[in-house]
Amino acid sequence: MKVILKEDVVSLGIEGNVIEVADGYARNYLIPKGLAVPAIEGNLKDLEFRRNAIKKKEAKRVSEAKEHAKKFDGKKLRILVKVTEEGKLYGSVSLNDVTDLIKEKFKKEVDKRIIVLHDHIKETGTYPLHIRLHPEVEATITLEVASEEDPKAKVPTIEEREAKEKEDKKREKKEKRKEEAAKKEAVDDKEAAPTGKEEKEEVEPTDKQGKEEKKDKKEKGKEKKQKEPKDKDKDKEEKPKKEKKASK
Repeated sequence: MKVILKEDVVSLGIEGNVIEVADGYARNYLIPKGLAVPAIEGNLKDLEFRRNAIKKKEAKRVSEAKEHAKKFDGKKLRILVKVTEEGKLYGSVSLNDVTDLIKEKFKKEVDKRIIVLHDHIKETGTYPLHIRLHPEVEATITLEVASEEDPKAKVPTIEEREAKEKEDKKREKKEKRKEEAAKKEAVDDKEAAPTGKEEKEEVEPTDKQGKEEKKDKKEKGKEKKQKEPKDKDKDKEEKPKKEKKASK
């Protein structure tokens, strides 16, 4: 659904912008809150009539935002937190913590929706904070996160922290490659090793051969027994003949 913004809306645009949004978001939030109107013919004509007034109003707002940015730009904030021996945070630094720090130091309230923190704060160090005072104006603050046990300890600069993060990523990749190589080697060894089935197949022919040998021995033993009676009968026949010859 197309709508015309009547006010600046964070992440959507500034007054007078014609944008496309989800129907439900327009009907249930933007229009009832008076932040936008449907981009129908009548409203579009009205927008054209107000275009010059909106431009002048917008130029004034940009100028005011730039003046506010000077108060924040290049400044530093410091927050003390509980950390481990390695400098890792037990908890986390939230946008609410940041808005409280800004209010305390600059005596000015800032909507947390206009604060942009690109890095997830997990350890001590310095982090850039961006405050979008206007879609065209942004101020940058440096946030120092230090240990409350040793508040005077030097915290890593943004450059040092980024260099450390790169080294950590390189080390993680190296370790991951090692693990993958070890897994591959284990798989190769497993494939090369004979399985139980193969061993069984190798043993079975040996057992079969032994059975055949035993069978051959039994058959030879039977043949030998069968021959023995014949030999005895032959001896009985030859014995009377020898006796007759002897009596002659």
